[in-house]
Amino acid sequence: MSTLHLANHGGPTHPGLRSCLQYVQSGDVILLYEDGVYAAVMALWEKLGAGRELPDIKLYVLDTDVQARGLDDRLHPDAKQIDYAGFVRLTEACQPVVSWP
Repeated sequence: MSTLHLANHGGPTHPGLRSCLQYVQSGDVILLYEDGVYAAVMALWEKLGAGRELPDIKLYVLDTDVQARGLDDRLHPDAKQIDYAGFVRLTEACQPVVSWP
């Protein structure tokens, strides 16, 4: 099973996000929520170098957080928006679930 990595901080220097990107493995899933959705903005995601070495990671963002921050048209093309029901489905489908502080 894939690991689900949850990150709610989006700054490029935030240690939780950096750790998440350091430990994510091929086939894993990353869900960004709250301020974590800022990391899915195209320029920042590319600056972080995310996904370059692991092209088959899946990147999801919580749609309500994206909309609340007005980021709809700035997301990286690999970022897929999901709702709360999709969030629950990810937690059911992935083991383990790791929340990065």
